[in-house]
Amino acid sequence: MKTHRIAIAGILVFLFIEAVPSFALQYSITDLGLYSSPDHDFFGGSPLVSYKINNNNQIAGYSSEGAFFWEEGNISNLGNANIGGINDNGAVAGNDLEGIFIWENGVKRYVRSREHVLLDQVVLDINNSNQIALSERPIAERGLYIYAYLWDDMNRTTVRIDNSPYSLDSMATSVNDAGRTTVLFQNNDSFLWENGVLTRRQRICRFALGHQQQRTDCRRYRQSRNC
Repeated sequence: MKTHRIAIAGILVFLFIEAVPSFALQYSITDLGLYSSPDHDFFGGSPLVSYKINNNNQIAGYSSEGAFFWEEGNISNLGNANIGGINDNGAVAGNDLEGIFIWENGVKRYVRSREHVLLDQVVLDINNSNQIALSERPIAERGLYIYAYLWDDMNRTTVRIDNSPYSLDSMATSVNDAGRTTVLFQNNDSFLWENGVLTRRQRICRFALGHQQQRTDCRRYRQSRNC
């Protein structure tokens, strides 16, 4: 009887496994292709490196020809620029030697010049209202610190995020659709800025996370700093 029970149990398990449907994930890969500008053609074109993507599969990135915008195989050249982000409307925020810009529907519009900054000016994100998380080292402050800012495209105004918790460099790293902005200070403290108020979130470990040993070192660092 014992042998029969084992055999029956084995059959039932087999039938159960066969009855479970397969939910294997399906992926597809799209080749962005090569880009060739009218002025240059490097062996058929230069490879594209994707950097940012939105929820509509529009991509902003880089090539040896400069920054680009990609949509369904069509490529637009944004010139020699740093790309900070792309929102769901296809607006790309970035900065170049002239200042901070928003590129949208083939038009590059500058929203902030470089005249008032000392070297450092960088864009890291844009939300669906064209608010931009950016950082600058203003000349008016004698170039002592890098400050985090939020550009409001609707009101054409820039709000400087107070760095009073520390007299340190700060960077606006991301902004959501509600205008909430994350700010990272030079000492690795992370804050959330909302309606003029900074709230401390956590301290970020800046170790490179290339392999398991470095991840272990990162955990030990956080434990040693109680953060």
